Parts: sequence; structure tokens; C-alpha cells
Amino acid sequence: MKYRYVALVGLGLLSFCSYMFYVSYEDAKEKAIAELNSRQLILAENAKNEIEFFFQNINRFMLKLSGSKHVIDLDEIGINEINVALNIRPEGIKAISRIDESGMIIYTTPGNTELKQRDVSDQKHVKKILTTHQPVVSDVFTAVQGYRVVAVHVPVFKENRFHGTLAVLIDFLSISRQFLQGIRIGETGYAWMTNREGIELYCPVPGHTGNSVFESYKAFPDIISMAKKMTAGEQGITSYRFDRIREESIQPVKKHAVYLPIRIMDSFWTIVVASSEDELLDTLVGYRNKLILIMGLFLICSCLFSYLSMKAWGIVREEKERRKAEKALRKSQELFKLITGHTSSLFSIHDSNGIYFFASPSHRQLGYLPDELIGKSGLELVFEEDIPVLLNYLEKAQNGELSNATLNYRLKGKDGRIHYFHGSFGAAFTADGSLDRIVSVAENITALKHAQIEKVEALTLAAEIKKQALVGQIAGKMAHDFNNVLGAIMGNTELALLDCKDHQMRERLELIYQQTIRGKNLTKNLVAFAKDQEPKQEYFKIDEKIELVISLLKKDLESIDVVREYGESVPELLADPGMIEHALVNVVQNSIHATGLEETPRIIIRTSCRDERVHIEVEDNGCGIPSEFLEKIFDPSFTLKGGKDLSGAYKPEIKGTGYGMSNVKKYIEQHKGHVSVHSVQSQGTVVSLNLPVIKKELTDKEISIVERHAPCSEKYILLVEDEPAISDVQYGILTHSPCNHRVDIAGNGQIAIDLFERNEYDFISLDYILPGKINGMDVYRHIRKTDQTIPILFISGNIEFLESIQVLKQKDPNIDHLSKPCNHIDYLNSINQLLLGPAPGSGTDLTDH
Repeated sequence: MKYRYVALVGLGLLSFCSYMFYVSYEDAKEKAIAELNSRQLILAENAKNEIEFFFQNINRFMLKLSGSKHVIDLDEIGINEINVALNIRPEGIKAISRIDESGMIIYTTPGNTELKQRDVSDQKHVKKILTTHQPVVSDVFTAVQGYRVVAVHVPVFKENRFHGTLAVLIDFLSISRQFLQGIRIGETGYAWMTNREGIELYCPVPGHTGNSVFESYKAFPDIISMAKKMTAGEQGITSYRFDRIREESIQPVKKHAVYLPIRIMDSFWTIVVASSEDELLDTLVGYRNKLILIMGLFLICSCLFSYLSMKAWGIVREEKERRKAEKALRKSQELFKLITGHTSSLFSIHDSNGIYFFASPSHRQLGYLPDELIGKSGLELVFEEDIPVLLNYLEKAQNGELSNATLNYRLKGKDGRIHYFHGSFGAAFTADGSLDRIVSVAENITALKHAQIEKVEALTLAAEIKKQALVGQIAGKMAHDFNNVLGAIMGNTELALLDCKDHQMRERLELIYQQTIRGKNLTKNLVAFAKDQEPKQEYFKIDEKIELVISLLKKDLESIDVVREYGESVPELLADPGMIEHALVNVVQNSIHATGLEETPRIIIRTSCRDERVHIEVEDNGCGIPSEFLEKIFDPSFTLKGGKDLSGAYKPEIKGTGYGMSNVKKYIEQHKGHVSVHSVQSQGTVVSLNLPVIKKELTDKEISIVERHAPCSEKYILLVEDEPAISDVQYGILTHSPCNHRVDIAGNGQIAIDLFERNEYDFISLDYILPGKINGMDVYRHIRKTDQTIPILFISGNIEFLESIQVLKQKDPNIDHLSKPCNHIDYLNSINQLLLGPAPGSGTDLTDH
């Protein structure tokens, strides 16, 4: 009977223990799954917020950029704004493109000539914005540039009329790397993302990206059911079965997942964060083993105590209560470790003096292991400037005046780098009201802080550009007024020279006169700085211009060894003498400043002619330019002189405006030239300028090319050009063999109109900028009132003209244009094309292939 009683009690206890084991284990499992889903939802929401914030920022940035007049017109400033935009927003941006209203790429940066005029109107997102004129974001696709991207298009409007789009191509790999690759819970957890049609935009499982969820998972009904809800824009929590391939075997696994939509402009994507149940159960193995051990001991002890007698019941009951408490403590500890061990937030517990009592594993982001921090003061990690604020909070907590607070502060990593955090702390007090513990939780906001800093820098740059534009306007107005003053000085000096008999006084008056000419040229270039205009062109010898510059700077060059190495047979330049003089003055002055502290300063000036270009080199043995600043020397307002001379390379009195090399580059490029700088710090600098050679007549080789291609000849041409240096050359080329044209020259718009009214011309060569109130466009409009077919070739480098001529050429097939300065072969080639056919490009090409 006793054994039967013991057996029944043992069986009952065994059943009870089995039931308790099952209930406890299942309860722990359900809570672990709920905690897992909660963590996965936090990760998914964080990624969602970051991606939506990223695209909102991109959209705002693009809308602001698309509203720029220069970007709308795509002039030189607009192109520069687009290039600057690419440089200040590098977070995954591969390219920025300007697309016209027909879907044609008209500009893209980084530059790729093969993509210019590429038609992308067949792309789904491009079709949409061309129809709706509303911002759109594309799905992931392979761009015409050849990489996987997401495109964000914003409309461009000119005078309330749709004028195309501005598009930014974002490297989707960088998006996935930044926002998705880091999402992981355990070893097998990961995130994946689909578009609204169910196409997988990102998935770490090989072969899935780019495929439809409905096709990839058609054998898994649970995933298909989830996918239907995802494409409907729903949010939820689910679990599903999935076959995991390991080497040559297929292992069925159960995953727990959360999914929610990411709203991106006019569309949405859906992010899924999933983790394997097997890995979750692995974390419960210790708990399960302990539970089995507890239940086993409990069963043995219970049977033993039941067998001995009921008198042990009290002991058994006491032991049972104690073990319950122990189980609850272990469970609490495991849950605490689970929470703090899988979060990126810094979680720490400090004593009343701020000494670390506990540090979460996430402190590794600062380079510290948790054990390294135990016993240390938390203030040792705080950036020095933030310590007084935290000490103030700690003192208030110690005095019982503060129980919790939220604040921003900076922590120093083990490597010395500064990390930005946004966190809160709560104070725990003892029964007598004294401070016992401080619990702190903080999020790393370093990336957000850097993004805010970049935004401030971008706004500062925009303000600087606006300020420079205002300075340019003021400079232009002042230059105009100063020219009037110079005109009075120049006129009176000329009158004084007529009556001056004293030789010494005459030399001084001539010097004044030469300086007024120089001042006039300098103020003319101030106007050029304020507003783009095409240079005035004359023929002159570059060696003589250099000698003039050396003479003007004679006083500054007194203690410097100036070496001239002029090349032989350097032809005359066709250029604006004032602009070239100003450019040379800036370059030589920079060399003078750079050699100011040298014991034996030396400047070498070389000229030569190679490859039909005039080359000018100014070399000095001065302080040189640090390599990290070489790419910035052409930026407006950039200077290393004055207050920015941190290395003491210049004399203290030397100041710099920052516009010298910027103007040099502008002037040389306006003449279709090129500027390059080679410099080694403490060894010297070489500035190289080269400009195209435009001769006064055709060479034998050019005559041979023209004759070989049998151009049109003996036509009656009206040549409208106000600069004699250009009109004389063009007249000579057109009237001599092999062209033999008959040519009339008009020096202004009114003469051109009068000549056109009196004669029957076959061709018009027309400059855009003309003296007086009638410009080249006015002449063109007058001609087209009576003659719709006579060929007209515009010759101009004016920025406003270059913007308008592209539209005009689409309406009028009998016009073409060339930018100044142009070589003779291009000039004759354009005339021949227009004379032989109704549209540019249909005639004979005179280029020597």
C-alpha cells in the first residue's frame, strides 16, 4: 500500500512537473517571441524612418535646386550649382542629371559625353513625371550609366511652364548598406525589402533580389499571404516556414517576422525584418536545462519527503517557495541580459557618485568592453565641455531635486573620436530619500549630427554665393562710375600732352596716360566679373604684353631676378588685351608674393608656340602651395594669404582677395584657353596658360583642305562685325582664293540693316554683340521679316546668346552659330554647310580627317 501510495504520489508529481515544465517553457518561449518581434519592429521602424527621412531630405534638396534660375536655364552658373550640389551631398548620390521636357538628358554630372542627348523617356518613372509634372521616385533599376540606382525626379518649371526635370541617381547599394545590411538579430536574422508590386529590391538571400516574392516563394503559402498584405500597404507581425539551403541539404526553418510600409513620395516600399525561431530557442536552452534540473530535483525531493512522512511537508513547502523565487530571479536576469545585449543604445547603471555599476555590450561602439568600465567614473568618457552640465544634473539628483532628465552630450571613444548622444537618466532613491542608483539610456546620434553640420555648411555656401553675386553687382556699378573718372583724367592728360614742351614733365604725363589705360582695362574686367560678356579681340604680341606687365610691376620686382625665356616665332594672339594683361598681372603678383621671404627670389617667364597654341609659363622659387589646397585655388574668395597664412609663408603685409586665380581661369577659358598649376610646398610654383592661335590668313595646309572639299565660292556675303581685328581677317579669307566671295562689311546693326535693304545677299555672317542700340538679334529679326531662307551664321561667345540660340535653331533650319574665338576651318565649314543645305550638318565637312 505504501509503495502504491509512493508510486501514485510520484506519478502525480511527475505529471505535475511535466505540466509545469511545459507551461513555463511555453510561457518563456511566447514572451521571447513577443520580445523578438518588438525588437524587430523597432529595427524596422528605425530603418523606415531613416529611409523616409533620407528621401524627404533628397526631395527638399532637389526641389530647392530645381528652383534655381540658373539650373532651369542650365547656364554656366547652373552647371556649377549642380556640380557643387553633387559634392556637398555625397551620401550615396552617383549622379545628378538635367532632363528636358521630352525626356532627353541635356546634362549629367559626373560628366559622360556618351550620355548627353540620351533619350530616357521610355523609363517608367520618367514617363510618369513627364505626364504628371509631379515629383516621383523610381524602383531600383539599372541606370543608363550602368549601375543599380533609385532615381528621384523633381519637375523644373520656367515661368509656370514645365521645362523638364532634375534627377538624382542614388546608389541603391549604399542605401541597403546604410539602412538594411546592419539590421540583424542574432546570426541568422536579416532584413529584406520589396516594392509595391512585390519585387524584392533587397534581400541577402542569393538570387532573390530583383525577383517577385510571389514567384520566389510560391511554395510557401504563409509568405504569399504576407506578401499580399505587404503589396496592399499593410503592417503586421507573422511567422512562416521557409526552406534554408545549407551546402547540399535543405533544412526547413520557422521564422518570425514583422513588416511595415515605407512611404516614399508617391509610392511605398515594404521592409521585412525576420529571425529564425531555432536561434531564438537556442537562447532558451540554458533556461530549459535549469528548469529540467529544478523540476528533477523537485521531483526527487518531493518523492523522498513524501516517502519519509508528512512531517517533512513544511520543509518541502519552504523549499518549493525558495526555488520559485530563484527561478523568477534567473528569469529576470536572463531577460535583462537579453534586452541589454542586443540593443545599440548605451545602457548603464551608476552609483550615487557616477561610478559604473553596469555597462551594456553596446559600449563597444566607443571601443570599450563592459568589464573595462566597471568601477570607473562615467565622467571620464564625457567630452570636457559637457562635464559641467552633467555634474550639475548629478548634484541635483544627489540633493533629491531631480529624478529624471533628457539631454544631449558628447562621449569620447577609446580612439579619441567624439560621438554625439541623445539620452535620458532616471534616479533611484533609497527608503530614506538618498540617491542609490542612476540608470542611463542613450542613442548614438553622431550620423544625424554630421548630417545637420553638412546642411549648415551647404546653407553657408549658398549664402556665400549670394554674397558674391551681390559683390559682383556692386563691383560692376563702381567700375562704371570709376570709368567716368578715368575718362576725365585721360582726356585732360591727352590735352596736356599736346602743349607740353618739358621732356621730364611729358614722361610723367605719358605715364599717367598709360596708367589710365591700365585702369580702364582693369575696370572693364571688373564689369566682366560682375556680368559675363564676350571679350573684345585684338591682335598683339604676347611678349610685348608681358614686358608691359613687368613694367607696371617694376617697383615690386626690384629685388627679384626676372628671367625671360621668350620663344622664337611666337605668333600674335587674337584676344582681349585688357583681360590677358589682367590675368598676367595676377599670376606675376602671386609669384612676387610667394617669393617675398626667399633670400634669392627668382621668377622665370617663358613663351612658346606648340600644337597651334601659345603657351605662357610663370615659374617661381617661392613658398609653393600645399597639396591639399591645389584643387581650391580657382575657387572664388579662396586665399592662403593674410589671416589664412597659418604657416607664415608670406610677408605679414601681404593680403589676398581670393579672386585673382578665379579671374585668371575665367579670362583664359573665355578665350578657349586652359590654365594649369603645378606646385610643391617650399619649392615653388609653375602656372601654365595656353591660348589658341588664330592667324590672319589661311595657311597653305588650310587652303589645300578647302580646295580639296570644293566649297561654295563667288557668293555675295554681308559680314556684320564691329571689331576690325576680326572683320579684316574674315574679309581676307572670304574674298581670296579658294573662296573668292564678294563681301560687304557692316560695323554696327543700323549699317547692316541699311545694306541688307539695298542689296541681294546670299549669306549673312552676323555678330551678336554690336555697338549702339541694335544688336545681332535685332538684325536677325529684321532680315526674317522679308527673307525666311537666307542662311545666317551667328558668331558670338555671349552667355545669354548661347542660351537662346539652341531654342532658335529648332525653329529656324537656316541658321547656325560659332563661339568666339573660332578657327578658320570651322568658320568656312559652317558657311559651306549653310550654303549647301537647309539644315546645319547637311553640307560638306572641311575638317582634315
